[in-house]
Amino acid sequence: MSKYDAIVIISLALVFYNVYFVIKNFLIKFIASDHGFLNVAIILLFVVSLCGALIAGCDALYAQNIIDYLASKKYIGDKELDYLQKELIRLSTQINISLITGYVAALLGLGGHQLIKREIKRANERPKRLWNWEKVTSKDNR
Repeated sequence: MSKYDAIVIISLALVFYNVYFVIKNFLIKFIASDHGFLNVAIILLFVVSLCGALIAGCDALYAQNIIDYLASKKYIGDKELDYLQKELIRLSTQINISLITGYVAALLGLGGHQLIKREIKRANERPKRLWNWEKVTSKDNR
């Protein structure tokens, strides 16, 4: 197993985690804040994470295909070899950036979700203001 195969597996794990997390927490359980901006920001972070993971996985497959192509050819011209080596270096850099961006965005989204949970917990622990029926029913307050 090459490092690019491992990157594909790690990227797929991040993709499945993002999809599972958004479906479970926002669609099924509907754990959301009263502040719509926070909900949108968290979902956007998970979308950025999903895109980063997909880009990293696709680039890793492309890099693996280049390596397989280089291994299958007996003779490759200097220009083609130089181009493919530069392309592998570019892909390696782009894979690292995309994967790191994906995981950082997922961690930030998870942190934002924890803020929402804390906000909901504080709201549930706050004492509720009940109606004072004596004031409501008394004729003196009218």
